[in-house]
Amino acid sequence: MTLNPELEGAEQEPQTTEAPAPRRRRSDRHRGEAGSANAQGTEKSAAEGAKTAETSVPAEKAAKTEKPAPRKPSSAANVPKGNAATRGRFGAQSAQAQPGSAPQQPAPAPYPPQQPVWPYGPQQASGGYISQTPIPRQNSGSFAQGSGGFAQAQGPAGAQGTNPYAQMAAAAAPQGSSPYAAMPPVNRMAQSGGFAAGQRAQSGAAYPVQPMQSGGFAYNQGSGGMARARGFSGEQPSAGGAGASGRGFVPPSQKPVTPPKKKHTLLKIAAAVVLIAGLAVGGYYGVRGVQKMVHDRQVLQAVEPYDKIYCDNVYVDGIHLGGMTQEEAREAVTRQANERAENWSVRLMNDGEVAREIRTSDLGMSVHVDSALKAAWDMGHQGTNEDRLADMEALKTTPFEDYTTVPGSDTSIIDGILNQLARDFYIAPEDAELTAFVPSATYPFTFKNEVVGRTLNTESIKEELYRMVSSMQSGEIELTPTTVEPNVTVDKLKKTTVALRGKGTTPISSKSEENRNNNIRRAFEQISGTIIHPGQNFSFNNIVGQRTVGNGFFPADEYVYEQVQSGIGGGVCQASSTVYLAAVRAGMKIVHREPHSMAVNYTSFGKDATVYWYSNHKIDLVFKNTTDQDIYITAAVQSASGNRTKLECNVCIYGAGLDGVTYDIVTVDTVIPPPEEPEIIRDKNQEHVIYTDEEYELRKASEGHSVDSYRVTYDIQKNEIAREFLYTDIYKAKARQVMVGTTVREPNN
Repeated sequence: MTLNPELEGAEQEPQTTEAPAPRRRRSDRHRGEAGSANAQGTEKSAAEGAKTAETSVPAEKAAKTEKPAPRKPSSAANVPKGNAATRGRFGAQSAQAQPGSAPQQPAPAPYPPQQPVWPYGPQQASGGYISQTPIPRQNSGSFAQGSGGFAQAQGPAGAQGTNPYAQMAAAAAPQGSSPYAAMPPVNRMAQSGGFAAGQRAQSGAAYPVQPMQSGGFAYNQGSGGMARARGFSGEQPSAGGAGASGRGFVPPSQKPVTPPKKKHTLLKIAAAVVLIAGLAVGGYYGVRGVQKMVHDRQVLQAVEPYDKIYCDNVYVDGIHLGGMTQEEAREAVTRQANERAENWSVRLMNDGEVAREIRTSDLGMSVHVDSALKAAWDMGHQGTNEDRLADMEALKTTPFEDYTTVPGSDTSIIDGILNQLARDFYIAPEDAELTAFVPSATYPFTFKNEVVGRTLNTESIKEELYRMVSSMQSGEIELTPTTVEPNVTVDKLKKTTVALRGKGTTPISSKSEENRNNNIRRAFEQISGTIIHPGQNFSFNNIVGQRTVGNGFFPADEYVYEQVQSGIGGGVCQASSTVYLAAVRAGMKIVHREPHSMAVNYTSFGKDATVYWYSNHKIDLVFKNTTDQDIYITAAVQSASGNRTKLECNVCIYGAGLDGVTYDIVTVDTVIPPPEEPEIIRDKNQEHVIYTDEEYELRKASEGHSVDSYRVTYDIQKNEIAREFLYTDIYKAKARQVMVGTTVREPNN
């Protein structure tokens, strides 16, 4: 039976036609057998397919075609049990007719048609689909569209003309067998929403519809699609199958329902979106799954070669176990451990000499081969493959190393050896000391040298010894004692205790007589070697004493009240002036000092200091030690530096260091002009002149001086950093002194 494609959607009367001979047809995507229509998905293609079927039946085949029986309502009794061609030709054989007979109109089937009972299991015969049947997947993601539903679903090669689903049967089994054939993808859902179920092979098995890998089904847009394949009627199916009209059996009285195009368009869009999203998600997780499989395989390939051997960069007793089996490693480590234990010794050396030799008999050692090998084996053999690979990578940068020999817990023997060595090496540190002050020596101080202490760190030696024991490494350990510096050294004393703080030097004139020079020497003998304790004063008169012959002084010229006259101890003022210069430069506090009444020839204004002791009249030089340490004074008449023929006075003051600073005395001199009028002195004794008109110049006029003296502090770069005022000294200006006679000259004379 065929349907007129031009009357799609209206009620149509079934028409009889000659059964076409089966022939091979080609579609865009699928090839089949047994007279399928050209499935292109348009209504026109369905009509053309039916026409081709009518005109292509050979005469001899048409002569053999029996006249179909009148249509009867479908029932279970109408379906021949075990007839393999029954289902394969439903909807197509009804169009067959006897050759030369006029088309007959069969009686219309009751609507809705009775549902036939399918005799081969749980499949449903009504509605155009087989229920409870798994739908195998197809490799293709698209569906052939045609006007007649499954246009290309032809039967297997061995059953042409009987099975309209050739691709399903041919893909599933050889000819003549009864496995489930792979059904081509459904093109689109029909208007009725049903699915064609496929046909049974000649053996009687049904072919279930298989779902596509793409995850969806397309329905036919042809003239009847699958929606018309509603079930079975009492008519005999024709050889054209569903490919001829694509409608199945639709009662003539039933009018097909045309679905709303807009709704179907929205459904198509929604289905496409869902399809794309599903493909994207499935693709993502599919790629991730493949990547994980590749990664796991790579990890396995990396660690699997080490399943029965040690990993690389694993050492026990210095032996590289990488690539060894457990048996090979045990043999190598055990043999070496035994050999080393017998020959092992460590010599403790000091300055090239053996201080002590230690052998295995001195140590309670034990060998643990199993535990060391177990620890080495665990590297790269524990945890998951990922864990193993991580351990193996870590070994490339940090190799594993273990030892089999472990010292015993009783270390008393080795402790005793090391403690004795420590006692032998120990030297207590001792501070340096100032032992003598010898002012006459070139360097006036003598010292007891410091002693550098020495100790031996036995803990570090023990650690190195046990390391060599653990690795069974014979060798030598150099005993390097640790020095302990004393708190006070000679160098420190020279810088902090007896540093030269200040020095005074004055030249002795070549015209100075010997007694005067000896008086200076005598004064320096009394001063040199003096030690002034912190807070004490230095007094020149107290230290030197009264200048008398009994005290070792001699008569010599001296300055007394602006006059030069002979006296006992003449010249000691140069000694006191030199001490004054040294005291100012040493930073001492000047308690008392007086200048001369006139200029002296051994120093400049403001830098002298006069002393006097006659009867009860005293002029003294006093200064104070304001440091926190003793000060030491040396004084002597020595040959001048650079000129051995001349003499000079040198006074040095030693004590606490000045931390880089120095002191000096600086003067500012203001000249006072002499009086213009001379000073007249009458020569009463007529020693120089007799008459009043005679003059004798006793002295010339001389300038006076007002001198301010300062103690200036300099830093180590000789920059002035402080200035302390000391004194203002006045040296009076002197008028010209003239002596005149006392007798008036007579005119006659």
